[in-house]
Amino acid sequence: VAPVAAATPGAPVAGMYQCRGGPAGNFRIAFNAGSSYANEQGATGAYTFDPATANIDFTTGPWAGFYGRVLADGDVGMTGKPDRSFFAMTCQREAN
Repeated sequence: VAPVAAATPGAPVAGMYQCRGGPAGNFRIAFNAGSSYANEQGATGAYTFDPATANIDFTTGPWAGFYGRVLADGDVGMTGKPDRSFFAMTCQREAN
């Protein structure tokens, strides 16, 4: 029997996420339906999601120029590095 390949995670589940990152600090971000997001102050922006890689590119708004990936457990890793070789911040979805 051939091993089953792990499924690539889907787009971020809509909701508020608590992000932590050592020297990067702590903050919250809301992923909304339709590839939009908002920071705690209410500033909004857009992101793209690549379902083949689970990569996120923040294209407009306060996080424009940052990159992310939906991780296997549904958390979102965020970084300023386009190669996504290291996630300085990890964001976990808050319980409703």
